[in-house]
Amino acid sequence: MEILNLSELAAPLEKLRPDVIDAYERIDERWSEVADILAKLTLPCKISVVVECHDPQHRDWKTLEWRKHKGTKKLCLTDYCEIIQGDGELYVSETVTPYEEWSATKRLETLAYVPKLFSNGIEQVQIFIAKAKGETE
Repeated sequence: MEILNLSELAAPLEKLRPDVIDAYERIDERWSEVADILAKLTLPCKISVVVECHDPQHRDWKTLEWRKHKGTKKLCLTDYCEIIQGDGELYVSETVTPYEEWSATKRLETLAYVPKLFSNGIEQVQIFIAKAKGETE
């Protein structure tokens, strides 16, 4: 069996370390800008955009959300799954993953959904306002 020189194999990757660190920082800076803008807006409700939907009947999907999580509004990825229980009732489970727990790859991929998050946010806030007017008039 050939003895591998792991230092030699790793050297080209090690040369990329500064570029990788810079890439992480750029991605995090971009998301920080998004979160800062959202935090300054008056958003009375969760805003979201679907980023993945594997089930053609839309029973299993993932959203990018600006929502309250553990007492603080933050960016999250939320996995939803519709489950029909034994009594026939529909139950929707959700698993929330805050930004801090996303992989670097997920952070980069999800940036593409930010414009749609903002446009959906407008619609979702308008719906909230209309409902609130209907309740108070």
